[in-house]
Amino acid sequence: MAKFWATCLVVFLSLTAFCQSNAVYPDLLSAYFYNMASIHVGYIPTNGTADFAVGYKFHEGQLKKVNTLSFAGAKVFRSNKGNAQAIRVLGYNEQNGPYISSPKGYLNYAYEVKLGEESHLFAGIALGAAGIYFSAPTFSGSTWMPDGSLGVGFRFRTLSAGASTLQMFNSGSSQLGDTYRLGRFYHFYAAVEQELGLDWKCNGYALWRKLGSSGDDLGAALSITAREVFTLGTSLRYKAGMSFFTAFHIDAGENKLLLSLNYNAAPIFTSLPTWQNSFEISVGYTLE
Repeated sequence: MAKFWATCLVVFLSLTAFCQSNAVYPDLLSAYFYNMASIHVGYIPTNGTADFAVGYKFHEGQLKKVNTLSFAGAKVFRSNKGNAQAIRVLGYNEQNGPYISSPKGYLNYAYEVKLGEESHLFAGIALGAAGIYFSAPTFSGSTWMPDGSLGVGFRFRTLSAGASTLQMFNSGSSQLGDTYRLGRFYHFYAAVEQELGLDWKCNGYALWRKLGSSGDDLGAALSITAREVFTLGTSLRYKAGMSFFTAFHIDAGENKLLLSLNYNAAPIFTSLPTWQNSFEISVGYTLE
């Protein structure tokens, strides 16, 4: 087990040292915290034996052909010693207008080890492929590249934090005279939960995306949950403006169903139109 953790750390530091700046970065849902595996492949939920999460982001008007879909489905195995493992399937597709889409698919393994009474260390790896698909009236084509992610992190009580490298192979491919490169980038996140009293709690999230030549993407979110049923919150992203979200937590027998709606308002710090007035729908399901 010590060799496993040492290998994860060495590989992560090595990849960090050779970060390149030319990249095609995937979109990210503002409500990523309802699908934590999308930002960190070492994530293991604290409850349940399996979970599923689907997120869909879309626009209206002239940008209605621009949308993002993400999916994660995991089976969790827990031991009597407090350790846990997860095997997960990750899927993703970004539609950039009527002619270009970027599908991706991965198989993800995560491992969490209990260090103390209330502390855990976790790590994960995802391997798969990423593609670029073209379909226009005069031509069509596609290309696929190997892709993967690696991450490490820790959890203490209700506080968790982690670092991960995404598109770690820095893969590239030539298509129609152009070179497409999945440039390596990084996520650093923190999340915390605080009880506010009987039937009330507060959740906070922070995410730093280190995107090389495209600059950094910083975001933070805060939410209040009442009676484990209703959540209301807001988030702010440096490059994408403000978001407002609400979520409903529904008991489905012993299992849990989550429905979330998110509105991303017009940007505050940028004039890029692809970030304006978009909507997100998130669905999560946890098997106890």
